[in-house]
Amino acid sequence: MGTLSVSIPTEVFFSILDSEDNTPVSGLNIKGFSDSGSSSLSEQYAHIATYQEADGTYLVTLPKYIYVSLSASLDLDDDGSADYEAENDDYQSGNNLYIEYANTLESETIYLQDIGAELLEIEIRVSLINETLEYLSEGQLLVDDEYNEDISSTYDELTQQHVLSIRMDYVEGNTISIDIPSFEQDDTLYESAVLRLVAEDGSIYIYASNEANNLSYSSPILDSLDILLELNPLAGDSNLEMVLEHFDESDSSYTVFYSEPVAIDSTSVSLVKDDVITVTPGDESDSDLVVAGSTLIEASDVAVGVDYILDLNNTRLKITPVVPLESNTDYTFDVGEVTTLADNVTEDISSDSYSITTDPDAFDIADLVLDNGNYYTNGEVIKTVNTAGEASTVTENSGSVRLYLPRSIETLENFTLKQSLITEDGVSETESEYFTIVSSGSVYLSDYLIVNVASNETVVNGSDWSYIRGTSLPNGSVYYRLTLYSGNFNDNTDDNENSMTFTYSYETLSGDIETGTITLPIM
Repeated sequence: MGTLSVSIPTEVFFSILDSEDNTPVSGLNIKGFSDSGSSSLSEQYAHIATYQEADGTYLVTLPKYIYVSLSASLDLDDDGSADYEAENDDYQSGNNLYIEYANTLESETIYLQDIGAELLEIEIRVSLINETLEYLSEGQLLVDDEYNEDISSTYDELTQQHVLSIRMDYVEGNTISIDIPSFEQDDTLYESAVLRLVAEDGSIYIYASNEANNLSYSSPILDSLDILLELNPLAGDSNLEMVLEHFDESDSSYTVFYSEPVAIDSTSVSLVKDDVITVTPGDESDSDLVVAGSTLIEASDVAVGVDYILDLNNTRLKITPVVPLESNTDYTFDVGEVTTLADNVTEDISSDSYSITTDPDAFDIADLVLDNGNYYTNGEVIKTVNTAGEASTVTENSGSVRLYLPRSIETLENFTLKQSLITEDGVSETESEYFTIVSSGSVYLSDYLIVNVASNETVVNGSDWSYIRGTSLPNGSVYYRLTLYSGNFNDNTDDNENSMTFTYSYETLSGDIETGTITLPIM
């Protein structure tokens, strides 16, 4: 059965207080686990903290000498955003409260800051002027974000200010961008500008781009902010700049804000998937120049269809993919030549390009695969002939076992495995070997391209990828690989079990922790 750890129990008390008024924060679902059993049974062994109304503390019974961590979601209203954050970063992981070595706590007090209550409503009053101190009434202020959906300013004739009421989630570092598109007044065309309000150190810092005075200062948090902003007239020669860029995860769109009105041709707007791997077998086509009996690996950029809109007096360009972006994929948005409307100058500025890597799929422990790389699976040869129709002569042999892990391990903060049981040709024995797969968000393995070909196929690698052949994994897929040091094994079959059992513990980037046991057949 291996080694079992046991311990006497201990009662742990701790307080969780709102840092603003020192009142207890109740209603948190705080729990942890001290077992390493299967995930389906782990809830039976959960340690759940109960809230004590009498003194406003949490109480939980834990094993005194066994490491246990406790966690609880700080998103109390399940809207996807944390309602509190821990004042001490040691007690926070993502959107979760995280208490490490909870079994050693002694009447600890943890302070949380209520960030759900920090939504500010501020009236922004901006005086736009030119270099001769004339007020510019034709300008307009625009905001379009999570809390301010496509709102625009009004002009106060009495004060000669552009007035805009915004909502701001006051969390350290949060930013509101106020766009001021290029406009014309009294036969003079003025450059675009962007005002940025940034939450910093209990104040609001005010910055501006593309304005004459290099605006940068802080203000106390007030119900109304008065801002004076000088705008530059456009010079006779074009001085086109990108004032602001933004990628919106909700629709995968890329927005560019220019310093002056422009015209853009559809051929200047593009989105590509970067370095897409293609695995082309020799029997796929007569016109691809890949000869029979060989498989070619290549990597090249692939165009993705987009729609685009140019608005706000031709200063804002929004590019939106026509199909959903694939997970864990590199993409690049690019804008080529644009033409300024003021002086009909065509140029290609380098800054209006943007690269992203989309998030991987959520990790699933069931996606782990053991494979001995012997060109067989379940006792059957995977590819009987190569792409020239020549029979594979490979015979079934045992092979060195590797553990293959999906790229979704990139969504983990930490991931450890312990090899605990090996079954070879129906005979089981205990094993104890530890592996650190991910630590502090860094993956400690190399990834490889899977090429699923017959043993007598020639592989021509025209890419920078290292590849693996002989496995049961999908052709053209990418996996991380962990080498195990347990000798050579045959395939697992219905009549002859060959498998390995692991206990696992992993933590997602958002702070969720899972533990359990998994048995994997050798493919």
